[in-house]
Amino acid sequence: MLVNQHINVLNFSPSDIALEQKLSAINPSVYAKTRNHLGGDVTLLSPYITHGYVAVSTIAQRLQQKYSLTFQDKIIFEFAWRSFFHHVWAAKGDGIFNSIYEPVYAGQYLSALPDDIAQGRTGVPVIDASVRELYA
Repeated sequence: MLVNQHINVLNFSPSDIALEQKLSAINPSVYAKTRNHLGGDVTLLSPYITHGYVAVSTIAQRLQQKYSLTFQDKIIFEFAWRSFFHHVWAAKGDGIFNSIYEPVYAGQYLSALPDDIAQGRTGVPVIDASVRELYA
């Protein structure tokens, strides 16, 4: 898979050839290590799944044939999570956006970031350094 490849929905090509190219470019171990990095390795399969061109189970079967994957492999875990999320969403609708737990804190949360955090003056070195790095 190409690093820093941007997803452009307008270039989504619903064809068996394009899908095969995406599937053959997947490297599950690289995906697991870099999927959350800027420019990390991703599958680029979302449009194919979202528009019903291919089922998650079909993708998992294809990858399983090539890599002998299990539920402990991050890519299979993520496909399972995606399927679970859509199943729960179908059952609960927009109720999925509400917490099922009582809040830990009954008061009101601030609507604005406190100045000491925004200016990197908390006195907590890792937080202050992170704020400086974000601004840089």
